[in-house]
Amino acid sequence: MVINNGEDELNLRRGDRVGVVRERSQPMQTTEVTTVPITEEMVQRGPLFSQEEVNDLVTLLNKYRCCFAFNLGELGCTTVIQMDIVDDGQPVVCKPYRASASERDTISRIVREWKDAGIVKETSSPYASPVLLVSKKDGDARLVVDYRKLNSQTVRKVFPTPNLDEHLERLQGAKMFTTLDI
Repeated sequence: MVINNGEDELNLRRGDRVGVVRERSQPMQTTEVTTVPITEEMVQRGPLFSQEEVNDLVTLLNKYRCCFAFNLGELGCTTVIQMDIVDDGQPVVCKPYRASASERDTISRIVREWKDAGIVKETSSPYASPVLLVSKKDGDARLVVDYRKLNSQTVRKVFPTPNLDEHLERLQGAKMFTTLDI
């Protein structure tokens, strides 16, 4: 199947080349993360679930265990995708947002935890984006980076956008729904 995500009409004739497939010169690097199985005690649920539904849910979650992180040490990373920056010679440098002393302490603690977990590392990059704290629903602080300026220099990649109506139709008859925290 070929999808045209551009705005211009494109006519293809038999024999037109639309892409190239190449073998990777280097195997993809993967990091194996040790995880414990998900138990029913780890799953927050409403009182209307039957024991059979809970067991089915736990089985499903464990089948896709690699998709769920319960702590920073279980987060993965990828080197498969690379973002391209428009190189106009000027790196994006934004001054830090103002933060109180307690907010700076929280930011330092979170960054230290991320360093310890291997999520971030020290850099001498000429780029700098500001950070801020946002309160989660449970009151904990979430550290976010404001990449709006950097995004303006990022080359936009076009991917097929799934049809929302088709996805909603697939939910017909579903009995369980969930919300996930990032």
